[in-house]
Amino acid sequence: MKMSEQAIGIAQKLYDCRRTALFVLGPQRFKAKVEEFRPIIQAAMAKHDCDEVRATMEIVKLLNSGGHDGMPTLIAFAACVEILEPSLAA
Repeated sequence: MKMSEQAIGIAQKLYDCRRTALFVLGPQRFKAKVEEFRPIIQAAMAKHDCDEVRATMEIVKLLNSGGHDGMPTLIAFAACVEILEPSLAA
């Protein structure tokens, strides 16, 4: 399957979220945040009958309606990437 330029750009931004969250939080706090978001993402997957990325998009819609500083959105996307493609040892 050939990915579009837009899809590749979105994937890069998601990986950037993970790198940024890992840098800002450090490995231990980042792992804790991933585990905090894991059941939330899984619940959204079940509710919307979708994959992790689409579920995270639904979560972010709710987060963005809350008027926060953007960090929860960054962490949600970072957690999604880490769940799909773990980079830290268990």
